[in-house]
Amino acid sequence: MLFKQIILITILSLGLTASAQKQKVKTIGSKDGFEISIHATNLKDKKLQLYLISGVTKKQFITDSLSITDNSKIVVFKQPKKIIGAIYYLKFSDQKNGVGIALDNGAVMDLYLNSNTIEEITCSNNAINKDFIEYQQQDKSITSEQKTNKRNALLSRYPKSILNLFLAVENKIAEKVPVTLEEKISYRNSYFTFLDRADKRILFLPNTTKLLYKYVTLLPITADNYIDNIDNLLKGLDCKSKSFGVFSNYFISNLAFFETNQLEKAYNHLYKNYIDKNPCDIFSAADYSSYSNKYATNIKVPIGTKCPDFELVSKDTITYKLSEIYPKNDFTFVVFYSPSCVHCQEKMPVVSDSFKNLKNKYPTKNIQLIGVINDADESNWTQFISEKKLDYWLNLKSPDSKRKYQEDFNAYSNPSYFLINKSGDVILKTFNIKAIEELINK
Repeated sequence: MLFKQIILITILSLGLTASAQKQKVKTIGSKDGFEISIHATNLKDKKLQLYLISGVTKKQFITDSLSITDNSKIVVFKQPKKIIGAIYYLKFSDQKNGVGIALDNGAVMDLYLNSNTIEEITCSNNAINKDFIEYQQQDKSITSEQKTNKRNALLSRYPKSILNLFLAVENKIAEKVPVTLEEKISYRNSYFTFLDRADKRILFLPNTTKLLYKYVTLLPITADNYIDNIDNLLKGLDCKSKSFGVFSNYFISNLAFFETNQLEKAYNHLYKNYIDKNPCDIFSAADYSSYSNKYATNIKVPIGTKCPDFELVSKDTITYKLSEIYPKNDFTFVVFYSPSCVHCQEKMPVVSDSFKNLKNKYPTKNIQLIGVINDADESNWTQFISEKKLDYWLNLKSPDSKRKYQEDFNAYSNPSYFLINKSGDVILKTFNIKAIEELINK
């Protein structure tokens, strides 16, 4: 969510959205923007799309599209305003992936295309993209060393282009990792010396995820190692820089990905030192609220501690205590939700179906699902249970009108999730089916 907001704001503020033209226009007179003339043959009624790839989410952001109306046609993507250098991609609308184009501010080029296969596109008058397209079209069977040599040749040829940054990142990803622990620590600490961490072009690099994933996995995934990863990358980096938001967002997502590794201390460190109080106003109000709530839950109910106990009742006024439920099951998954919560309406059927699949996959594991209505208004409770496929859950409410459990669990937001083991220890506080399966299958 954060990265999407960052990239959309940047696109709008810098005028990155191109304006498709139906016929060839005059060459840009200034050094700002870009102009891509595509000479299309025998491609009538085909639709071309120009897009960016977010390096963190891998999501495609379509910046412009145009239709080819004749069998022989020159169509133009043009942007007259200043842009941040970025790797764009060009594809047909019915394709999943496209061909990369290195667009620095002021780029002008002619591309030629006479095939439904976008990979066969060629470039005539822009040396950087002629070489970049040929690099992408190279024989897939060449060795890693040969690929590195090709990248190094282009790095030397185009020292200031976005292509240089892209290929430098590719080299880092391909670089051999040292063997000993001492060497790995040194390598990790100097990992980002090859680039300017505040370079705003990092926002538009499609290989950011691979770069960062290699970084965080250089050493064993532990809370202490991860704290060092965070500090090594973020300490001293201007929090107003867009890359600060990109890196912070990656850490938040990656910590969730590895959450079965007991990384709560690392999340708390990230929040307290780099997110709390939102000093540079780079996080949206919704994201900041979400991160703050997660931190508060970490403080209230740390992973590995005993789950708070409270009394519950069913619609039939049968009384339960949470401490009497979890000892009878291998795992107990508790969800606090509100029928009026839009996110709950969307998420609860997914949660329910996912646990059905887990129960079928692990029939010997006794998993109890508990849905707790977290709302004083119970008028739609029964209907919600039926519509959202929660009939086979233990559906309960609190008899306490003040709902003290909300304070004990920090369960003020909906939905809130807690996975509890047979001993009553909280072992997970999110709905992450991959992490849940890992814990159930231990």
